[in-house]
Amino acid sequence: MLECLLRSRIDAPGEGVPLADLFAAGWPGDRADAHSAAMRVHQAIATLRKLGLRSALLRKQDGYLLDPSVPVARVQKPDA
Repeated sequence: MLECLLRSRIDAPGEGVPLADLFAAGWPGDRADAHSAAMRVHQAIATLRKLGLRSALLRKQDGYLLDPSVPVARVQKPDA
């Protein structure tokens, strides 16, 4: 789910990611009714906020997003 938020922040800064897209990213292949899916996403967002992203995670009418003013960059994963 965090990867989905990061991708959106880089590709479309300022645009929210809908709950359905965050659910699909966080629980690929799972099916849930709208209420249950929303509850999972809200709990995951709360966890991300507790892990240090409180000020960077925003909510707009169209969904959640990472603050466009926070610098984000893609980096190459080092060889293991």
